[in-house]
Amino acid sequence: KAYFYVRPIPENLDRRQLESRFRYVHRRGFKGSVVHEAFPGHHLQLQISGNHHDPLRKWYDNPMLTEGWALYSEEMMYKQGLYGEEDPAAWFEVLRGLRFRAARIVADVKLHTGQFTDRECFDWMAETMNMTTESAKEYLKSEVTRYTFTPTYQMSYLMGKYEITRLIDALEKKEGSSFSLKNFHNKLLSEGSIPPSLFWDLWGLEK
Repeated sequence: KAYFYVRPIPENLDRRQLESRFRYVHRRGFKGSVVHEAFPGHHLQLQISGNHHDPLRKWYDNPMLTEGWALYSEEMMYKQGLYGEEDPAAWFEVLRGLRFRAARIVADVKLHTGQFTDRECFDWMAETMNMTTESAKEYLKSEVTRYTFTPTYQMSYLMGKYEITRLIDALEKKEGSSFSLKNFHNKLLSEGSIPPSLFWDLWGLEK
């Protein structure tokens, strides 16, 4: 079985705090989180991987595939109409999320090659992403701390998404008019959480 836990709303929130929470869950950031973490992101992908007959594929967790898929899902779901008609503001937020993951790659490399201290990384990220509010700075502080414990993980989001789009292009070239994005998604998720580089040989694709 797959379990998805949703944090309950604290019972001690006053009316103003409840209204703020209500506004939060209706803005794009919350939809993006649902897409990334639940459907069709991590929850769906890992649930399908957990049904694989091969124990290695059942339990292995390659971040290039898992995080790449979740980030890919954010843009894909916008293009598939999750936000209704074309919405420039929502599209801007999708692009902002991609930009943040791109900045993570630079931060990841420079932190773990000694080109950034923790503080320099924080300052660079804050300036690059224009994160000026206290809440944004607190979030960024916890992010940078996490980066120091997980070298190379941060780059797996955007690099993994890039690899998935390369697979789409290659499979579409191979299948031509019979290519289906839905079938691609089914094929990808059914293989388990394996490195994207392995799909080329599995599917007989030309790089």
